[in-house]
Amino acid sequence: MNAVCPGRIATDTGGPGGAPVETGAAGVVRAATLPDSGPTGGFSRNGEPPAR
Repeated sequence: MNAVCPGRIATDTGGPGGAPVETGAAGVVRAATLPDSGPTGGFSRNGEPPAR
């Protein structure tokens, strides 16, 4: 299991000045589609690979 923080995203709750929704979603989708043999126990922020 990994944790993901998309960073500040320009949404109703994120407010203006954040990154586009596509940017935030990309990191979440990347983590959600990691293979079962992929890295676990990491924290990913702003689309970066999970850090341990």
